[in-house]
Amino acid sequence: MSEIVYLAYGSNLHPLRLRQRVPSCRLLGVVDLPGFRLAFHKVGMDGSGKCDLVETGDPEDRAWGVLYSIAASEKPDLDVAEGPGYACLQRTISYRQQPLEVMTYLARPERRDPSQVPFDWYRELVLLGARHHNLPQSYIGIIEAVTVSEDPDPERAVQHHRLIEEIRVFGDEPG
Repeated sequence: MSEIVYLAYGSNLHPLRLRQRVPSCRLLGVVDLPGFRLAFHKVGMDGSGKCDLVETGDPEDRAWGVLYSIAASEKPDLDVAEGPGYACLQRTISYRQQPLEVMTYLARPERRDPSQVPFDWYRELVLLGARHHNLPQSYIGIIEAVTVSEDPDPERAVQHHRLIEEIRVFGDEPG
């Protein structure tokens, strides 16, 4: 089976969330990304802010991500879940002092708007993933400080809050 190394940094950080989208996902490890920062400025299909990695080139800036192996045959499912506002790109990153080719999704320039605000449930999914992988508390604090709004679609909000509860109850169990 052909596999792809996927760099997750937003709502797909948590394996339970990602497994819903690509059941084959297998955790490889956590990676720090110097010269990048996390932004919630990608205009989502639902009109709210979604995560993006912004390359600043400043080594003092740092974002964090999680590497997963996924079946190449499931990549089209992940493409659909991410939507047309993201470009799927190959990047070379440093992982365990070695170069590693990864696939990730970055916001298309025309889909970036710094005035975007994520829904409360979206930020919570990102936080749950960051905590699950024991990312640095300083980074978690940056995510916690992001302003949120309430989802105006009650059905969508309930669906995502159910997922959040499922992650809180079962999300730290192996499997």
